[in-house]
Amino acid sequence: MLLNNEDYVNAEKIIEKGIDYSIQENYMRFLPGLMFMKFKLLYKLEQYDKAKEFYDQTICLYKITKQFTALEDLESTIVENYPEIFKDNKSNTEEGTL
Repeated sequence: MLLNNEDYVNAEKIIEKGIDYSIQENYMRFLPGLMFMKFKLLYKLEQYDKAKEFYDQTICLYKITKQFTALEDLESTIVENYPEIFKDNKSNTEEGTL
């Protein structure tokens, strides 16, 4: 909800609390979803390199927790919905090199 309202500061605080709690209590069920929320937040903030790291972690967590339906849903829409994480951002910043 906070992501949709562009309340990124509060959204990040709540997501981080959820991630920390899940790890501290060894409660893995909701961790992949929280990591995906963090990915979406970073993506909206155009922090694509960090977003890609959270995307990769999300994929691993979905596999570890055997949430294969969520994994399939994510993989089927990720390129279309979040194309920037698949671009080579470093090559876009280099100018004037041969």
